Amino acid sequence: MEGEFKTDPLPDKFALPKKWGEWALTTRNDWTPEHVRVCAKRFKEYYTDRKAERHDWELVWRQWVRNQRTEALRISDKNAWWKSASGIDTKGRELGLDYEEGESFPYFKLRVFKAAGDGPWNK
Repeated sequence: MEGEFKTDPLPDKFALPKKWGEWALTTRNDWTPEHVRVCAKRFKEYYTDRKAERHDWELVWRQWVRNQRTEALRISDKNAWWKSASGIDTKGRELGLDYEEGESFPYFKLRVFKAAGDGPWNK
C-alpha cells in the first residue's frame, strides 16, 4: 500500500550499536561514555516498557540524544562519588581520610582514589 508506514518495535534484547554511541559522543561533547550508557539504558527502558513502534530506531536515538539534558544524567548516577568534589570529600571521610595540613584538593583526591582501590575513577 502506497504511503504505508512500516513499524518495527524496539527489540526486548536491544543493545545500543557502537556506531550510535560514538555518534552521541561526537554530538554531545559534554558527555562521557558512562553518560551514553545511562542514556542508552533509559532509551531502552522507555521504548521497551511502552512497546512503542518506530520505523527508524537510529533516527529515534539521535532525537533522544539531542533532547537529553546532561545534568539529569549526572543526577541519576548517584553512586558516582568520584565525579564531584563533595562526593570525593564524603568518600574520603567514609575511608577515614581527612585533609592533611596544607593539602590541596587534587592531592586529597588522589589519596581518596588510591584508598578506594580499583574502579572507574582510575580510568
